[in-house]
Amino acid sequence: MLTKAEGSLELAQLVFVFAQRFAAALDPIVVSVADVAESGELPSWEPTAEDLVIAADTELDTACAAVAVHARLSADERTIVPVLDDVAAVRERLGLGRSRPYQMIKRTRAKLVELAGTGPDAQQIVLEVIELCR
Repeated sequence: MLTKAEGSLELAQLVFVFAQRFAAALDPIVVSVADVAESGELPSWEPTAEDLVIAADTELDTACAAVAVHARLSADERTIVPVLDDVAAVRERLGLGRSRPYQMIKRTRAKLVELAGTGPDAQQIVLEVIELCR
């Protein structure tokens, strides 16, 4: 990454890349040596009840965001979202000529990216929207 950027990265950009790449390092399990010596056990890697609640809450937020994005798409956009990578399928589903499908695909992709946002769950939101459009 540093080589590609030729050393011209701001601190915020560097932090963002590390946070995306090493997300687990941002929430480490902290255990004192005294606790391990006292109990003789290391902490479990199994998710705690709190972790499960947070995961369920995140999943619910993602699903709600996907429903909101789905509602803002037009009927034609909903029709082509599952086949955005296949120009022939888009042409067939919408009954369009040769150049119009490319414009529709480009516009729909841009709209999906914009509506999904830039948060950590943006990719999951788009995947949920694709499922809703099937």
